[in-house]
Amino acid sequence: MDDHFKDELDLTDLFKIVFKQKVTVILVTLIFTLIATGYAYSQKPIYKTSVSFIKEQKQGSEELLNIKSHLSFLYANLQIARESNHILSVSTTSNSMEKAKIVLNEVIDYLLISKNKDTKNYAQTVMGELERLSKLDKSLGASSGLESTISRLTLTLKEIRYFEILQKLEIKILYKSVSLILAVGILVGFILGLFVAVIRNYLLQERK
Repeated sequence: MDDHFKDELDLTDLFKIVFKQKVTVILVTLIFTLIATGYAYSQKPIYKTSVSFIKEQKQGSEELLNIKSHLSFLYANLQIARESNHILSVSTTSNSMEKAKIVLNEVIDYLLISKNKDTKNYAQTVMGELERLSKLDKSLGASSGLESTISRLTLTLKEIRYFEILQKLEIKILYKSVSLILAVGILVGFILGLFVAVIRNYLLQERK
């Protein structure tokens, strides 16, 4: 019973000290709040850029896996997700919007220009071979035995696909958690304010 009364008395004393030293508590809390505010708004925002590509494939997704490995090797901070056998999503983050855009534009150039150029060259090779065999088949007649090869090349030509942009380059700003930093600053400031108030009150009592 006495201990309980003592605890209540101590708590009452604390409230009295806080009330007497309220200016100190408010001042310390305000100082830490200002420091937290300055820190929160001095942080540079993080920019995230993303783009999605599609390339329809009737067979496996080995090419997309190879491209994913190649891009991961070239750009360490690149996030690459193969959403399906046909879709490849690429994104990156940076504290510079220009840097983030440059990296993604390089990826776009690689897929839409370089890889599509390789695909186009392959298509032209298949088409050239198909034309050559078709002419040979006509000259040899029914006994040429080239029908299956011509059919296979025709099917291959039809199944050739190019990379296309499914979702255009998108830029998002990922802000630092300003509210969280402010809340921590206010809490720390208030706790330290209470501590300073108690110490200050003790020193004033000692002087008396």
